[in-house]
Amino acid sequence: MSEQSEAIEVRFEPMTESQLDSVIAVECQAHAHPWQRQHFQDCLASGYQAQMLLAGDALCHPRL
Repeated sequence: MSEQSEAIEVRFEPMTESQLDSVIAVECQAHAHPWQRQHFQDCLASGYQAQMLLAGDALCHPRL
């Protein structure tokens, strides 16, 4: 008998400063030299479009 996996929705959403704790956690796992919080804050304050890749409710990776 085979098990079927439930489909997970994958989507991009705009990044906001309120999500930076999660973004920093992924950044530190994904990169040997991760950006600091201030880098992300400066980009958001400057009006750069920042997107987060989500799988279900889980953050996969931020993209600026």
